[in-house]
Amino acid sequence: MSKKAWLVAIIAVCFGLGARALYDNYQQTQQQAQAGALQSDGQPFDLYNIDDPRPRIVYFGYTIVPMFVLRLLRCCRRR
Repeated sequence: MSKKAWLVAIIAVCFGLGARALYDNYQQTQQQAQAGALQSDGQPFDLYNIDDPRPRIVYFGYTIVPMFVLRLLRCCRRR
């Protein structure tokens, strides 16, 4: 292959890798934006919208007692 063909091939590969990096970065940004959004029935909503009549119940996923609470209870029981 001639030098010109090698140069075109290298530029094409660099362009493809750059486009792929931009696309992956865009996808990660979109996923991060969606991960922090609160949703109701699959639709995002603003938790602090005062015009929305729905009750605000936020569940953080705590289903077990944290270890420090158990240690505190055990310490108080000894006395």
